[in-house]
Order: sequence, then structure tokens, then C-alpha cells
Amino acid sequence: MSGSRETRLDQSVRRGGALLTIAAFVIVVGGPLAAMMSNSGATLTSEKRKLAPLPQLPGAHRAEIEAFPERFESYFNDHFGFRSLCVRTFHRVQLQWLGASPAELSRQQASTARQQTVQHAVLETGGNVLAGKNGWLFYTGFHVLEDYRGVRPMDIQDLRAWRDVLQARHDWLAARGIRYLVIVAPNKHSIYGEHLPRALNVVSNHGQLEQFKNQLLEESTVPFLDLREALRDAKSHGRLYHQTDTHWNSLGAYYGCRAIAEQLKRWFPQIDYPSLSKFRVEWQRGLGGDLADMLALADVLNEERAVLTLKSEIRSTNALPPANGPRAVVIHDSFAGAMKPFLPHCFTSVVYHEGAFDFPESTIERERPDVVLQMFVERSLCCDPPANAPSLNGTPAVWAERPKPPLR
Repeated sequence: MSGSRETRLDQSVRRGGALLTIAAFVIVVGGPLAAMMSNSGATLTSEKRKLAPLPQLPGAHRAEIEAFPERFESYFNDHFGFRSLCVRTFHRVQLQWLGASPAELSRQQASTARQQTVQHAVLETGGNVLAGKNGWLFYTGFHVLEDYRGVRPMDIQDLRAWRDVLQARHDWLAARGIRYLVIVAPNKHSIYGEHLPRALNVVSNHGQLEQFKNQLLEESTVPFLDLREALRDAKSHGRLYHQTDTHWNSLGAYYGCRAIAEQLKRWFPQIDYPSLSKFRVEWQRGLGGDLADMLALADVLNEERAVLTLKSEIRSTNALPPANGPRAVVIHDSFAGAMKPFLPHCFTSVVYHEGAFDFPESTIERERPDVVLQMFVERSLCCDPPANAPSLNGTPAVWAERPKPPLR
């Protein structure tokens, strides 16, 4: 009897174990599948891109049939269950246990072929974040590492295209009595290159921004402001860029605006930009920036952020906006976000247009500003040159007999 009872007990244990194994298998296989199906339309904000959509079943055309496997693979790679958790864990292990980002690990793997550019190694893994020294992260998209090293010069045709586009905008504005200033905000690499990995040697200091600057200064009449020197000079006053973000912080934006104000005073002497002593500078710890977010580690890689606040006694005596300042239209990218608290110190009226390469004629016609600022980050020079609307070519002045509206 006891033997029969033990046999039945063993069978029950084995049956229970088999059921647990089946349940675990269903959870492991079915859980990610269910998560994948429920996440089909999401946007992966941490990677700054749209997830690949579920492709339609191919029709009878051979091209559709051949393209379907690749499209479905892209969809699956973006939507497989618990992908965000896997990405987060992968990056955390690399950064905190192995001391490197995906791009940095790729660079190490390519160390036996130093003739290849570091950017090529980064692109092989699809990584866009490079771990630098002392907790600094750097963006690697748009070929910025090749540009930083000076091994990716701009094509002469692209340089001339940039020049012609900006010259046409300058001439269109000049015909209407409006000043035009092109401003380039430096990449973080250009200001804090000392925090990049040591292996990123600079081959040539004649990068794309230097080429662009020389092209405008030597072969156009477009006023141009390069902020690199002003920011390098200001580094001794505090950290100017976020460690875990592509952008400058509030302190960097303050000094960038100060350099712009100094340039504009040549045209508008009444501009009175406040000194840093009129602001209260505080450092507050918060979540990591866009680069940490791209690694899904914004809550882990937090940092101290500069917060500038105009002192109360200054606010009570300095009216904003200044009554006699110029009116401006500012065409910008994301770098202008941190500048918006400071630009009103320069202008009676500021109208912002987000779109770094745009030229919003209708906005300019409506606002009739004294100056148009066109500002974009240095890495934008790696993109194709922008194009102008046909209306910019040879358009005569139309405001000669129409007074400007009263100041608002």
C-alpha cells in the first residue's frame, strides 16, 4: 500500500511540475506576444522616432512580396514584448557595469581598425549615444563625431547652396529694411571636447562649421555669428551644457544670448542686456536629459541643472520688455527653448517660429520686425541645404509707403 501511495504521489508531483512548466512556457511566450499586440501603435519617445508600423500583407506584385520580410522584421524589432524593459536593462548594464554606452562598446570593438572612423563603428550598432568621461553623454547622430574629428568636410556644392539660400533671404529682408543675422549654436562636442573618449583624436580643426563660416564671410554679405568663442570663454563661470542632454543649459543660453546682444548692439545701440550679477543662479537636481532618455535611463542618470532667476529687486526696476528695443522674429530649433527667458531683455517684441531652416515670409510680412534671427545647432550643417520659395527671388520691396504698426 505504501508503495502504491508513493507512486501516486510521484505521479502527482510530476504532473504538477509539468503543468508549471507549461504555464511558465505560456507566460514566457504569450506575455511578450500580448504586450507586443497591445503596443502596436505606440511612439517610442525615448528614441525620438516613430515605431515601424505593421505592414500590410503583400499583393501579387513581386516587389511587394520581396519587401514584406524586411518590413515585418522592422515591425517585430520595434514591437516585441517588454522591449523597453530589455533596452533599459541592456543600457544600464553597459553604462554601470561595463562602463560604456552602445556606441562606446562599438568603438572598442573597432579598435583594431583605427583607420575606420568612430562614426562608422557607431552606425554599425545603430547607437546614437556615446559615453564620455566623468558622466558626460554625447549625441552621435548626423555624423557629428566625424565632423568633430575633421574627417567629413562639406561638399563645395553644398557650401555654395547654403550661401545662396541665406544670401537670398538676406536680400529679401534688406529690400524691406530688415536686418538679418544667422547664428549657429555649437554642438556640445565643440565646447566640451575634453570629456569625449580619448580615442576620438582630432585630425583637422577645419570642420564643417569653419567651412560654413568662411563661405559666408568671404563670399556673401550675410551677417553671421559663431557662438563657439563666447561659450568657450564663459566655461570658467560654470557648466554651460547638460551632461546628459544634447542642449546647453540655462547658463549656456544666458551667455549665448549675451553674445547675440553684443552683436545686435552694432545695429541697435539701445539694447541693454543684463549682467549675470542681476540673476540668482541655482543648481537643482532633476531627471536626466534627452540622451539619458534615449537610453531609457533618465531616472537613473540624473544631473544638476542651472536655474537662473532675475533677482526681485531687479525685476521691480527693470521693465520687460524694454520700451525702446527693436522688434524681432526668431527662427529657431530646440536650442532656443532655454533662451526664451533672456531674449525679451533685448527686444520690445519677439515672435518665435520653430523650424530651423524655415523662412516664414507671411509671419515676417505680418510682424514687420526690425531684425530676423535665424538660429540652428551646428550639427544641422550635416543635413542637406535648405531651399527657398520662388517668391524670394527678385521680390521688390512692398513696405515703402506703408507705416509699421504701433509697438505692442
